Amino acid sequence: MPEVIPKTMRAIAPTGSGGPEVLELMQRPVPEVVGAQLLIQVQAAGVNRHDCNQRARGHGPKGATEVLGLEVAGVVVATGPDADPAWIGQRVIALTNGGGYADYCLAEAGLTLPWPQTFSAVEAAGLPEALFTLQLNLMDMGRLSQGDWVLLHGGSGGVASIGIAFAKRKGASVAVTVGNEEKRQFCLERGADLAINYRTSDFADAILAATDGRGVDVILDVVGASYAEQNLRAVAPNGRILHLSPKGNLDIPLRDIMVKRACLSGALLRGVPPDHKLRLAAAIRTDLDDGPADDLRPVISQVFALDEAHAAHTLMESSAHMGKVMLLCSQPEAKTSP
Repeated sequence: MPEVIPKTMRAIAPTGSGGPEVLELMQRPVPEVVGAQLLIQVQAAGVNRHDCNQRARGHGPKGATEVLGLEVAGVVVATGPDADPAWIGQRVIALTNGGGYADYCLAEAGLTLPWPQTFSAVEAAGLPEALFTLQLNLMDMGRLSQGDWVLLHGGSGGVASIGIAFAKRKGASVAVTVGNEEKRQFCLERGADLAINYRTSDFADAILAATDGRGVDVILDVVGASYAEQNLRAVAPNGRILHLSPKGNLDIPLRDIMVKRACLSGALLRGVPPDHKLRLAAAIRTDLDDGPADDLRPVISQVFALDEAHAAHTLMESSAHMGKVMLLCSQPEAKTSP
């Protein structure tokens, strides 16, 4: 075990825009902790579509680190001057502004969450991005309530597979779309009330049949504009359609939206203002404090070593996975410093 936190660390960043082959393991300085930040020695990190999109572009948001990774689980080893030193030594999970594919990363203290006691590091690291995404879209923007129906597209993916349990916690009935029978069974086992193979059935027709023609109250769409017409048929009057993917441009008659009194919106989680993210974190902590989080335990599709990030991205973009794709970043623990 090293006597102090090292000056450099392993990290994954793209060398330019392109496919998974542009990801490179490199040595980078351990980031400096400022303000209310925490320095986390990363044990595991989640792989998300946003990471793939950033890699394809070759850069992240202005001012953000080039190192990929938006969610981690690990141990706090140092704190910024505005953070409570009592954080040091605590096991945490956190939403980060990039930097998770590394031995060490920064997170705002306010965006850390309790590490569920029964979760492994890999399972714990698969929670933050999904929970923040679901809290923002289903609760804040989608106003999901007890008794509602929600439709989650890409039901076997990292966000939606956790979203099934998240929505059930809120008293909602859950429908999902998937691309094959194996994924359909996977979602039913996760607790979905209805799982539709979009390759063999029109999901809007299936939703209307299951809801006596009313439709669903909230739709969470990871696909993009290609589902616009079907989404509008599937949504109930006064329903909300939330988009996680910016792919394409909507081409549906404005009158059809008005007849349904439907609300179409969407959000990019990374661009949400800091104060709003803090409110999301507070709501998630309250939810986690209400009882055991075992129902939210991510299903892990595959775990890769940090230097195999290119293979993790290849799997993510193939859509062959069910559940979360993860990176294992464990290294010998450093001694903590104030």
